[in-house]
Amino acid sequence: MTLIGDYQPILEDTPNQEFQFNQQLEALYDAARNISLTSRNGAIQNLDKAGNILGVYVIYTSNAVTDTQDTVAHNLGFAPHGYIVINQNKAAGPPYISAAFDATNIYLKTAGTSVTWTLLIF
Repeated sequence: MTLIGDYQPILEDTPNQEFQFNQQLEALYDAARNISLTSRNGAIQNLDKAGNILGVYVIYTSNAVTDTQDTVAHNLGFAPHGYIVINQNKAAGPPYISAAFDATNIYLKTAGTSVTWTLLIF
């Protein structure tokens, strides 16, 4: 079975292009519907569980000075692949990556000042 991340090109001269494309979409859909962003009983407990995604929820407040690097601890034990903004307490553009992630921290900047962010880091 092919993993979701495996690239499967469908070339122009491939027979049954539409069928193969639909198979890939179906496989992606099946995998996506099995992703759970919550812990047991459908409730996130203390914002510390990310279901069956190897990730954590982190709440942090951005710097009081705009475009200043924030160091956000995640304690995953590996350099994360990315993050999703779950919530924020006031209007601001989303935080953006300011340096390479490492096994203990991610490094973000934002144009907003003193914004409390909830992130899913994975």
